[in-house]
Amino acid sequence: MNVLVIGGAGYVGAIVRPALETVHGCRYLDLRPVPGAEDRTFVGDVNDPAVVREAVQGQDALVYLAMGTNNGDRRTVQDIDAAFNVNVRGLYRTLAAALEAGVRRICVASSLSVYRHCHRSAIDESCAADAWEPYGLSKRVGEFLCQAAAQQCPDATLVALRLILPRNEADWPQYRFDPAKERNVFALGPRDTRELFRKALELDRPGCHIVQASGDITNERLPNHRVRELLGWSPQNH
Repeated sequence: MNVLVIGGAGYVGAIVRPALETVHGCRYLDLRPVPGAEDRTFVGDVNDPAVVREAVQGQDALVYLAMGTNNGDRRTVQDIDAAFNVNVRGLYRTLAAALEAGVRRICVASSLSVYRHCHRSAIDESCAADAWEPYGLSKRVGEFLCQAAAQQCPDATLVALRLILPRNEADWPQYRFDPAKERNVFALGPRDTRELFRKALELDRPGCHIVQASGDITNERLPNHRVRELLGWSPQNH
């Protein structure tokens, strides 16, 4: 498929790109060129309608990885303007342009930050999202936009993945699940993250599907039952 990846130059984008490039023809939209794919990158903002409309033309699928942090700096994750500009305004513009252009497979990176305290108790998709701080709330609104897009375009398949801390190869060793640790954060390893997005793009089931995907291989605190049923994916702790 021809796949537009928004946010491909970012942290998660760098993790996911190798898996997508192997099986799809990818182009990118980001604030800076994607290394090694400069000639396939639209350099611009997701709130620039002209750039977004041009980028989605001729695409079969969309992967939205933009984070909503200020220039990718996670220290600014609670910046109201940055979070809502990307995770709400930019996402809406992109969804609208993509559907108009005929894109019918869409995968959006949401977050387990839609919950206030996802580390304090067992949580799955049956639990109501309750985040109020800017980043988590903007992700909640983003999921609502995906649901609205599915209503607007009933033949489209939208998958919103509630992720928790996708880590690259350099960072993964300190986050990897270990039963000997006093506290695990159930982060996602790089290979698990790549397989997750690959499978999400393969799904052809119209509607909006909101699923959490964690590195909890025990399925006790942040279970992955629904994503396994929907996509055939379970974390392998790698």
